[in-house]
Amino acid sequence: MAGCTFVLFGSIWANIFIAMLLSLIVAALIYMVGNLIRKQEYIEFSKGELYNFFITGALVLSFAAIIGFATELSCPQANQGDMFTQALVKISTILYGSVYTTLKNLFQIMLEISTLSNMVVQYGGVKFNPFGGLRYFYTSLNVVSYIMESVFASLYIQMVALMVFKEIALTIMFPIGIFLRALPMTRDAGTFMMVLAFSLYTVYPYIYVVTLGAYDQIQQSATYDNLTRDFYHNTGAVYGAYKAFQPVENGLFWGLTFANYSSIRNMFLELGGQLVIALVIPAIAILLTTAMVSSMMKFIKEVTA
Repeated sequence: MAGCTFVLFGSIWANIFIAMLLSLIVAALIYMVGNLIRKQEYIEFSKGELYNFFITGALVLSFAAIIGFATELSCPQANQGDMFTQALVKISTILYGSVYTTLKNLFQIMLEISTLSNMVVQYGGVKFNPFGGLRYFYTSLNVVSYIMESVFASLYIQMVALMVFKEIALTIMFPIGIFLRALPMTRDAGTFMMVLAFSLYTVYPYIYVVTLGAYDQIQQSATYDNLTRDFYHNTGAVYGAYKAFQPVENGLFWGLTFANYSSIRNMFLELGGQLVIALVIPAIAILLTTAMVSSMMKFIKEVTA
């Protein structure tokens, strides 16, 4: 079976080769024109462009070596695929296995509460609504449902972004950056495109793989009781009454949620974890990717100055 690096570069080498060839042609044309019209400044300029061509080649080789090394390290692990594939599998599992289930549970709960809160009982000519107070709970759940719909949309957008970056980072952005470096007026833009493509293909998916892996491990033991076990040391009568009533409260909530959640605390703990995935993880990935691009741009400018 071909290695992951061989498969990766086997699909993008043509674009990189064409971009490098175009860069060399630009320098050669300037040199040829300088010789034809006997302009020494053109010849000197073409030599400078040829120097930048070798700099571009060095950047391509360096980036390709790092990408290949990272791909080989991540790909063979239990046949999980490259970092993008692992990140997409993890986020897809959370999206359709956890967030979708949470939304379905919320809609079931809201349907039940809506039915109970609008139920009217008539006895002896008197009408009363025994579960009318549940409408306030319904209002709260409606807000939670809206938040979870936003979480679902955020995770879906992140999945699409990962798929797009995987397809265009090395096949489109990287070769365009190589060609832009061949032109003096677009050289900085070309360097930025190459560095951005490199960062999007390495740092960005790596953050997802690491953070989502940590989330999976934490989720297994992150229950409300485990997290708050050391917080409470009260042994008074109020605390005793609270602990005595807690099983009743949890039982009622368990029945109210169609046996989906053992307590309201664990439900909101799960919702909080999903909210972190939707907001915090993409923010970290974007910040670290941006920091990598900025640092590498400064380094390359210092080296090639």
